[in-house]
Amino acid sequence: MTDPRPGFLLVANWPSDVGFAWWLMESYWAALANHYHPEYRVVLAFPEVGEIPEVIRDAPIETVEFAFGRGNAESDLEFLNQFQVRALYFSDRPNIDPRYLRYRRAGVKHIITHDHTPGLRTAPTGLKRLLKWARARIPGIVCDAAIGATEFVRQRTIDTNLLPAEKCFAVPNGLPEPQALLPRDPIAEFSLTADAVHMVMTARANPYKGLRFVLDCLAKFRETESIDLQFTLLGDGPMLDELQTLAANHGIADACHFPGYVDGVNALLPGFDFAIHPSKGEVGYSLAILEYMRAGLATLVPDNPSVCGATTHGQTGLIFREGNQDACIAAMKALACDPAYRSELGEAARIDEKRYSLANAHERLLEVVQSTLSR
Repeated sequence: MTDPRPGFLLVANWPSDVGFAWWLMESYWAALANHYHPEYRVVLAFPEVGEIPEVIRDAPIETVEFAFGRGNAESDLEFLNQFQVRALYFSDRPNIDPRYLRYRRAGVKHIITHDHTPGLRTAPTGLKRLLKWARARIPGIVCDAAIGATEFVRQRTIDTNLLPAEKCFAVPNGLPEPQALLPRDPIAEFSLTADAVHMVMTARANPYKGLRFVLDCLAKFRETESIDLQFTLLGDGPMLDELQTLAANHGIADACHFPGYVDGVNALLPGFDFAIHPSKGEVGYSLAILEYMRAGLATLVPDNPSVCGATTHGQTGLIFREGNQDACIAAMKALACDPAYRSELGEAARIDEKRYSLANAHERLLEVVQSTLSR
């Protein structure tokens, strides 16, 4: 028998077995499905279906293999009609798209986008601004709600895409409740120097994360300071060999540690002294920064507004001028040379992190979606 419920279509941009990186988005899909399945037939379209993540298997979601919005327009319309789709939830798709008008003609009543893309954008000026403003008010082609992963992303949408503010919402990213993990000692596990000060970063080793900058600053720090400051990167990626070569060229190979991907990072983080995260762009902050805060680590971040949104300078961490080595080295010195100061900042960070919970994010997401569907 045909399911009489209208369809609520969730659209994925990646294969179902892409891995750990999309757990947050998967949790949002599950939260929406658990809330709306009595009223809607919740369908999740993956461009490729392999292994289905457990959180999706346990939710009332019907998974299908279909690259929605990436192929033949007529096929998209047939898909919408097949599942009687009335609500569409996209991640990292345009807020404005002429195809949305065709979707609406096929019966879609509500289109919601959720932006998790990192980095700064340039606000338009002059004639370009006027044209973008007008385009963002053409009926039918604009989403009904544009959700940002943080308040920074929400404001970026208003400033650069020129959407009406009343269509823009923030659902701040958060962390799930911590698992009860046995503490692990990174000093012993990675054979680190016991009496050194240890700075940590968790990230994929790619140029966007600012890792060359870290090593450049660390090399200069060790030229002028007597304290033994060392750096550990927890993460794999295409830059690992390059970073090891750069550390050797700087003469700091013995002070840099690259164990690669490590499972259970949260059990290791409290064993470090402070963290650094000089990324060139996030969504206002990164989940890694929230994890440092939860571990009670003061964190050094650049003044890039897409990165430093969760950090309060001089209270939960230190903010330095982006790309300025002298400013970063001074911040390194302030934490490396003063155990009491970094402990004070770290404890304040641990308390502040409690604001960023996944439960709060789910609650806010459901509020935004419900207000949109009820219009």
